[in-house]
Amino acid sequence: MANVAVMIFRILGLCLLVLSLWSLVSGLPAMAGGPFLVNAEGVAVVWDNSTAVAYHPESGSCGSFSNDDMLTKIGENLSFWSGIDDITLSFDPVTDAIGSVDGTNYSSLFTASSDCGDEGTGVTPVVFDDDGEITDDIFGNGNRFSVLGFAGPATFNDDCSEILEGQAFFNCRCQTGSPSGSCPGGVVFTEDDLNFTIMHEFGHLLGLDHTQVNQSIAEGNCDSSVAGDCDAVPAMYPQSVDAEDQMTPSRDDQVAALTLYGGSTLASNFCTVSGTLNDANGDPLRCADIQAETGDSADTIAVVSGASSPQSDDNGDGDTQDSGECLSNCGDFILRGLDPSKSYTITIKPIDSQWRGGSGINPCNSSQLDYVEEEEIATIAAGDCAGGATLALETITTISCPEEECGAESDTGGGCSCVLDSRDRSGNGFIPFFISLLVVFGGWKMTGQPFSFMRK
Repeated sequence: MANVAVMIFRILGLCLLVLSLWSLVSGLPAMAGGPFLVNAEGVAVVWDNSTAVAYHPESGSCGSFSNDDMLTKIGENLSFWSGIDDITLSFDPVTDAIGSVDGTNYSSLFTASSDCGDEGTGVTPVVFDDDGEITDDIFGNGNRFSVLGFAGPATFNDDCSEILEGQAFFNCRCQTGSPSGSCPGGVVFTEDDLNFTIMHEFGHLLGLDHTQVNQSIAEGNCDSSVAGDCDAVPAMYPQSVDAEDQMTPSRDDQVAALTLYGGSTLASNFCTVSGTLNDANGDPLRCADIQAETGDSADTIAVVSGASSPQSDDNGDGDTQDSGECLSNCGDFILRGLDPSKSYTITIKPIDSQWRGGSGINPCNSSQLDYVEEEEIATIAAGDCAGGATLALETITTISCPEEECGAESDTGGGCSCVLDSRDRSGNGFIPFFISLLVVFGGWKMTGQPFSFMRK
């Protein structure tokens, strides 16, 4: 069996290069946001939800926030996840377990790499990097002014089906009112930034992936001064466009969390849609984002084809998207949580080329499939799929096909077209897009790469 290994530093240099570029300019890591990791058998890696998820906050402060403030803040933000209807998830803060943590003693708590069955410490540390020294030590000098936090699963059981320990580090260096001093360019991390960082990063620690649901809203007119205008943008969207609005889990977030930690309601009261995607040549189409949409954007739910397929990182490069590494059922998908009383349009969409690395969406998060085309594949009328039922769409042959195979030799006789993402994501057209956002997520998060961080 292939190990689910963290191997953070294998691609550290690449991610820091990108960070450095943003820092120079501005001063600055699914289905449905769901499984952050799957093991070699395609089983989502989760915590044992028969017991509370124990976490161990340190005893120090975070900028202007006292330790008591931080304990309250973490509890409040975790309640967004544990408060989802019918979720079987709770948290247990274990205080006074690790004392005060700083740049001189954090290394005994930080897990840089882990394989299935590795022995851990029995601790899930939650660290407040008060002066940013830990952040700089891990990511390089200057990142205390840009990285807001990083978190993820840390150790696993023997077959990597269960998370045994996690870790979460929050950088307090540039928090509003921080006694550590000013930050270059007037960078300030607001209290909303901190709250949302806690919620989003604990989502990863729980095993939730990113999602691109409602990207058009996120890239549209989100205004942090207008309450509720971005409520439909998920908490696990790879960017924070309105921290306060995104702290309420969207329907997409809820279904993702319930898929991993749900009771019986998701299966018994809601419709499930399954199917298999093939490309125009009849080969399995992996890494297509399948979205179920109604007239209300808040209802949108998504999965990624092949995200839960058995897979193996045969070449040890930290992902499973190379030829032969998806072992079976590579075009399969299961959409859960559809309301039987509503009508849905099922559409496949390419995963945006910007969602790579720590901002990526599994299983294709270091290079996207440019040939996936947006296409409506089904409509489901209200009442067509009852609660507790599964509507099988079976095998769907799409118009998408690899560029090198399009044309006369294709099974479609040249009828398939290949559309590459034409948006300029290099140079001046790319950087301002990110600068204009309040917070940007990044890090290292591949199948076999359970680590993510959030940056300003």
